[in-house]
Amino acid sequence: MSDHYCHVIGCCKPAESEGLCASHFTRALIYGQMRSAAPRPAVAHAVSMRADA
Repeated sequence: MSDHYCHVIGCCKPAESEGLCASHFTRALIYGQMRSAAPRPAVAHAVSMRADA
């Protein structure tokens, strides 16, 4: 087993390439990011919609 682990905080999988596990490396290649976007709270979305109107 590898002594090196994925550089993404909270990921304990072994590093495969570029210091990332296979999942995070693939996500970085496909989407250009290593973590999913944080969901917007419903209240903030309603306020931003009101500001646009």
